Amino acid sequence: MPGIASMGLHLGEDAYVLCHTYPARGPILAISTGGAALTLTCDERDAIGTREVEIARALVDAAQRFLSEVERLASDDTAAGAAA
Repeated sequence: MPGIASMGLHLGEDAYVLCHTYPARGPILAISTGGAALTLTCDERDAIGTREVEIARALVDAAQRFLSEVERLASDDTAAGAAA
């Protein structure tokens, strides 16, 4: 069983997300903030299959939920500021 690692990134003002694509290899998703970076990639292009597609779809789903929650909280803050 592989080891488990955890990394936390605070998405501050300097945060950015990029997706690099290449014709002959798998894509690289990069999340960078505060001098730290996380990159996600697949093995060699010919090794990308159904499981990698499932994981990419799960990533999109989780990112959509993250977005929805951030938008909700930002909306709550805006409404609270307007009421003050």
